[in-house]
Amino acid sequence: MGPWQDEGTLIVGEPTAYLPDIVQYTKSNNLNFPFASLSALEALYPVPSSAFPTAYNASAAMWRDTHMLCLASNLATQRTQTLGLKVWRYRFDLVASNLNSRGVRVCAFHGEDVRFVMGTWGTIVASQPFVPATEEEIEISDLMVHS
Repeated sequence: MGPWQDEGTLIVGEPTAYLPDIVQYTKSNNLNFPFASLSALEALYPVPSSAFPTAYNASAAMWRDTHMLCLASNLATQRTQTLGLKVWRYRFDLVASNLNSRGVRVCAFHGEDVRFVMGTWGTIVASQPFVPATEEEIEISDLMVHS
């Protein structure tokens, strides 16, 4: 598993993602976003740019945002407005050397937040690099569990 910021790269692999621009990818079944405005997507995901040096980078980001971030937002809205349920959304960006064997040179990995949300921070020591949770990590977990 890779860092959350790149998790679209795990999904995007079709030939249209490797073209010089995002035009064909926006029409693909992989993105599956038929009512998207091409001009809006080109403005949000400019290729080439420092954020998206290639169409592949932009395609991966579009997939991530469309199918993960937007989906979470839509589900939260429906649960709140339709069902009257409380919903907490968060973006977990904690980067610490004891959370993965690659250290702090990468972002937070997909699923890294689960131990914090569930209050099972004590299991951090069981995974590489086998370093226990810090006081800050325990406080973050307590905040997430008790919110």
